[in-house]
Amino acid sequence: MQLPIYFISDVHLMLEDTAKEQRKRESLYRFLNLVRTTRGTLFFVGDLFDFYFEYPDMIPKAYFDFYNKAYQLKKAGVNLKFMAGNHDYWVLEFMKEKIMDSTYFDDTTFSTKGKNFYITHCHMKEL
Repeated sequence: MQLPIYFISDVHLMLEDTAKEQRKRESLYRFLNLVRTTRGTLFFVGDLFDFYFEYPDMIPKAYFDFYNKAYQLKKAGVNLKFMAGNHDYWVLEFMKEKIMDSTYFDDTTFSTKGKNFYITHCHMKEL
């Protein structure tokens, strides 16, 4: 696991191009630019999109700017990890293989520097 490790959750990128959405993306991209300077690991912990779908030969063009920014991070050496949330429907090969380094559809754990992490996206499970 590359250090430092960043976590971001519930961004809810929208399909529409409104002024509010543009401000949200600008804030997100400022954060991603900071992450790029450190070359660590970035976890997107669920609901990155408000509604995401992809087909084997089609992806939503409304997220092109995000795809580009994330791909540039990956090329710069940032390890991208994505945990699909309940709004991230139909994540297929494009996100799993081209954009992210790792994709999770359930809770995950990892250890680094003697610390154990349990990552979840608030899905209640029966114990």
